Amino acid sequence: MLKNITNHSSFTYFNYITSIREITDNVKLYIFYVVFTFGIIGNVISLFIFTRPNLNKKTNTGILYTLLCIFNLLTFIEDISTTDFFEIFGKIYISLPCNIEPFMRRSLYQILSWIQVLICFDRFFLVIYPTKAHIMRKKVT
Repeated sequence: MLKNITNHSSFTYFNYITSIREITDNVKLYIFYVVFTFGIIGNVISLFIFTRPNLNKKTNTGILYTLLCIFNLLTFIEDISTTDFFEIFGKIYISLPCNIEPFMRRSLYQILSWIQVLICFDRFFLVIYPTKAHIMRKKVT
């Protein structure tokens, strides 16, 4: 007696798409926990260092790095509150009206980029003109 063996696959296309979505959600969750946790903790520690008067001599570079930490934290908060990372936790999602969200996101990213350019510009002048460093390091200049 020969058994009639048919190739029935219980793994359908719908199951395949569902498993891909589950993997994507797990990756998003891991990114949320790892990147945002280390990013927020690192920026808070950096902000603590750059705001302490005994650890920072209130130079232009220290002020620019302080601003960079603050805007990085604002970017993390904006990303956490307006993206779909919280859809994993039960469809909690904050939607801002009138296309404020894309404007806010683009503005924060542009501010971060320009602060980094200012830091590079400041460091460039302090390296190229070391004799004028004591004048250029002052907050007034």
